[in-house]
Formats: sequence, C-alpha cells, structure tokens
Amino acid sequence: MDLLEMETTDFFLPIYQTLLDDTQKRLQHGLEYLKAIPQRYWRLRITAWWPLAIGLKTLNKLRFNNKILNSDAKPTKISRWEVYWLLLNSPWQTLFNPILHWQFEILSRS
Repeated sequence: MDLLEMETTDFFLPIYQTLLDDTQKRLQHGLEYLKAIPQRYWRLRITAWWPLAIGLKTLNKLRFNNKILNSDAKPTKISRWEVYWLLLNSPWQTLFNPILHWQFEILSRS
C-alpha cells in the first residue's frame, strides 16, 4: 500500500487530522499545567512555555502542509528566527495567565 496513491491518501488524511487534534488537546493540557505554576516562579514559567510555544507553531505548520506525504518536500519546521522571536517575547507573555492564554490562542491560529 503506497501512501501517495489517491485512495490511500483519502484514508490517511482524516487519521492525520485526528492525531493533530489530539496533539492540540495535549498542548492545551500543558497550558493548564503552566497556568498552575505560581507567577513568582517566572523563570520556570518561561522555560515551560518555550516547548509549548514551539510545539504550537510546528503543529500549525503541520496542519496546513498539503505536501505532508511528499517525500521530496522540505521538512516541516519553524524557522530559527521564529524560535528567537518566541524566546525574546516569552518574559512578558508568561507574566499573567490571561496573557498566556491569549498568546496560546494566537499561536494556535497562526
């Protein structure tokens, strides 16, 4: 069974989207864990936010990648500058839980 065949692709994509949705829910649980960390532990909140934010950005790129089954396509990943931007903005993003939740929603849709 070749994944590039049309009937196989039609079978694969709904499963793939279900797995992406499951991953989104797991990242949402990570956000709830992060929001439970007291604000005075700001360094811990920042370091817990980094993999969550990077995961959200990568998940979003995977969700909108039409060539996921194409072996010749470039790997799906976020750019180095996107990572730098996330790291640079993380101190103010993790200050308060409403800002954190808002930023999570933005990264989920972008």
